[in-house]
Amino acid sequence: MSREAGCNHHLSKPFSRGQLLSVLEEYGRLTQPAGTDALEPEVRALIPGYLENVSRDLLRLSRAAEVSDFDQIHTIAHNLKGSGAGYGFPHLSSIGTAWKRPRGNRIRD
Repeated sequence: MSREAGCNHHLSKPFSRGQLLSVLEEYGRLTQPAGTDALEPEVRALIPGYLENVSRDLLRLSRAAEVSDFDQIHTIAHNLKGSGAGYGFPHLSSIGTAWKRPRGNRIRD
């Protein structure tokens, strides 16, 4: 179902911290997609800074997962969900949606 929605990967629960970090490493390298050409020039000019911020957020997400900081994970996922598509990165919004789970969910060791 997640692949049908455009996701590149799916982690089924329960998943280990190692599996999570592996997926973050694999998909955490960001580049500017060709679809950003359709954006307004003012928005396109913001993309390099946005990608820098997202790269930092993905590092923070990885660190939060390492220490089971679910509030931080929730906050970062919420931000990705809300910002990705607007900058021409709908896959980031999908990642944020996938990560934005109830705060009570836990990742097993």
